[in-house]
Amino acid sequence: MAKSPYDKLKEKQSQESLKELSKELRQEGFHLNRRLIKYKWVETEKITTRFGLALRKLLTPPIIALVTKFKGRNTHRSFGQKLERKKQYIFCSTHSFTDDVMAAFSVLGRNAYLVLGSSQTLELNPESKLLQLNGLIFVDLMKPESRKQVVPKAVKILSMGGNILIFPEGCWNLQESGTIAEIFNGAYFMAKASGAEIVPIGSYRDPESGEIYVERGNPLALGEIEDTQEARAVLREALASLRWNCMLRAGGIRKRSDLKARDRILYFCRFRNDVLSLPWIRDSWAEELSYYQSKDSRAKREVSSSLAKVELSRKNAFMAKELLDYRREDKDSEIYELINLLVESWQMNPEELSDYINEVYGFRIDAAELCPELKKK
Repeated sequence: MAKSPYDKLKEKQSQESLKELSKELRQEGFHLNRRLIKYKWVETEKITTRFGLALRKLLTPPIIALVTKFKGRNTHRSFGQKLERKKQYIFCSTHSFTDDVMAAFSVLGRNAYLVLGSSQTLELNPESKLLQLNGLIFVDLMKPESRKQVVPKAVKILSMGGNILIFPEGCWNLQESGTIAEIFNGAYFMAKASGAEIVPIGSYRDPESGEIYVERGNPLALGEIEDTQEARAVLREALASLRWNCMLRAGGIRKRSDLKARDRILYFCRFRNDVLSLPWIRDSWAEELSYYQSKDSRAKREVSSSLAKVELSRKNAFMAKELLDYRREDKDSEIYELINLLVESWQMNPEELSDYINEVYGFRIDAAELCPELKKK
């Protein structure tokens, strides 16, 4: 099978090779951020320089203010206590919509190197060019060796007087009812190693109006906590509370029981369209939806996967009722799962998506209503 232009990226790391690949992708309507690719392989010692850090501190605030002025007109911001100007912080934000990165930047009031875990954003999103001016740490979530380098890189930047912005949920929070997903330990390890305080940030975008609400909380000295689980629980509670405040400011909370199945699917499709508004050329859901899994949750998924493979026979007929009931409950719990919809339908045009909704959920929603802003392929 012939390799797609993107498949060749891993083999073409030189600037000359990337230049050739850039031409191929341009023919398909995509722009490759060649200057940003280097962040995939930059070593800890070369993550930044004192001159680069000082320059970014000078340039970033006015650029963010300018971008916020034109792109953040529907953003409502609130702040906790005033932060010390010369102190270094680790900013931790919730993650649930495509513009939440800019929403978080808008309440920092200073430069902060972004921890970015999306290859497609780094490689293809034109707006990512601003990240080179801002400074970033790229982490390949699918490679353990890349994940291990994040904390040392962040600590180096903090030791030189810089700040960090990280989204500890790892991927978008796709839960219908949870204000925040489980979070990774990276931010705590950064705080523990550097002594920097963590500043939580909560954000929310109203699905109806598109209005964005973002709130910056007060600094937390999590590095003083010895137990990792306790520190993660404190940070997660702070993030959840801030996002809850944003949801209340947006107009209150809707109970899932009050929503009809059609309303929920329309909500899912709005999120799908939001995700696919970014340059998207390959199946990278394993990376984009890389979320924290405890040992218990991994064990539960393994059990679920094993039970799904069990074939009923005379030998195990005694457990038929329990097994069928479990599968029925499991199917019912997954049928409205946003992840399934994203993974199964990301390449579908609006008409195909309408047919898919009808087949899977048993009712039809017009294509124009499902994807009012998504161009047909």
